[in-house]
Parts: sequence; structure tokens; C-alpha cells
Amino acid sequence: TLEGGLKITPYHPVRISGTWKFPCDISEPSIQSCPSVFSFVLDCSHSLLINGIECVTLGHDFQDDVVSHPYFGSSLVVRDLQQFTGWKDGLITFYPGCTLKD
Repeated sequence: TLEGGLKITPYHPVRISGTWKFPCDISEPSIQSCPSVFSFVLDCSHSLLINGIECVTLGHDFQDDVVSHPYFGSSLVVRDLQQFTGWKDGLITFYPGCTLKD
């Protein structure tokens, strides 16, 4: 949990004082129960202010060392999300066990 109460995964980049950082470099991570996890895709801007902290969205194409990612930071993740039911309505729901991680 970061200042302001933001619960975020340890490696989801946030911008603090103009610099992208991993939350685990700001605050010691801890396992916490969480009924839902939200990820966002925006058509412009590519960051959200949540509890006073700027958080990057999926498919942002930012190239900073911390925030860049070959999949989550690219149009590839957006292309894949477009295949799911709910994309056109602006909400895709994933249920526990519906995804695999390699």
C-alpha cells in the first residue's frame, strides 16, 4: 500500500515527482486480500491519477527504463484485449483461473 492508500502490485509503475518508479522501491510490499484488481487502457494520456498517485495504463508505449514493457507497455496487449467479450462496451471481466502465466 502506497501513501494515500493505493493498493498496487509491486511492479506496476507509478510516477512520483516526475520519475517512474516501481512501488516495491517506494514501500515494502505485503500480501493483502483484494476482492478485485483493475487494469485500464486509455486512448490518450496513458496514465491515471489514483489516490493522488500517477499510475501508468496498459498499452502506453512509454520508453523509460522502469515503465517500458515489451507486452504490457505496447499495442500488443491492446490487440489481445480487443478479442474479448466486453471490449466494445469498455469493460472486460476476467474471473479467477481464466488466465495462464508462463
